[in-house]
Amino acid sequence: MPPIHIKSSVLKIERSEWSAFVANHPSGNAFQAPEIYDIFKQIKDYTPIVLGAFDDQEKLAGILLAVIQKEHAGITGRFTARTIVWGGPLVSASAEEPGKVAGLLVDALIGQTAKKSVYIEFRNLAESRWYNAFSGSGFQYLPYINAILPLEGESMEKILSGMKYNRRREIRISVEEGATYGEAQSSQEVRSLYKILHDLYRKRVKVPLPPYEMFEAIFKSHAGKIFVVKHGDRVIG
Repeated sequence: MPPIHIKSSVLKIERSEWSAFVANHPSGNAFQAPEIYDIFKQIKDYTPIVLGAFDDQEKLAGILLAVIQKEHAGITGRFTARTIVWGGPLVSASAEEPGKVAGLLVDALIGQTAKKSVYIEFRNLAESRWYNAFSGSGFQYLPYINAILPLEGESMEKILSGMKYNRRREIRISVEEGATYGEAQSSQEVRSLYKILHDLYRKRVKVPLPPYEMFEAIFKSHAGKIFVVKHGDRVIG
């Protein structure tokens, strides 16, 4: 295998190459893109880390974007800090030994975060080829708990048919009662949505919710979209 080396500073990774790598990758996703790095940089108690694997021709062979999240500042923050990776690592399909590239990225992340967070969690969206890279470094696999539905080209009827009867009924009744949906049009709508989420996470979900600043940053960027359900002028979901 040609020698692979890791660069761990965003200043050492050409942004245009990074962006093109993610955009052209079969499993490319916004969570590994430079725009999300920019958003994480704006959030208090969020520390993004990007790792790039390069071959001997200095061509990007893999990327891994992670973020260290804290719930509290100061000493308490050290005990609530965790490292989260969404949709990564991404490894070039043309890499001679992609599993080894993935392993180098995982080991490099461990080296950078072992003393800064209490655990590392990978939330993979598509890549399942790196089992050995993860298990070899002590990670435990848990079955995927969410569903990603292929929506492009599908009719609303086909999409709804994949939902349980009660959920389809709730949607039908909501629409009949005048509910509408679409992209958030203002920061106020985003804030109204966040209040709903905040109450839901505090009372029922009972896991940390990212701070409002992240939703605001996403709303103002091109990295993602925020959708709301409204009844009249009031955001209800």
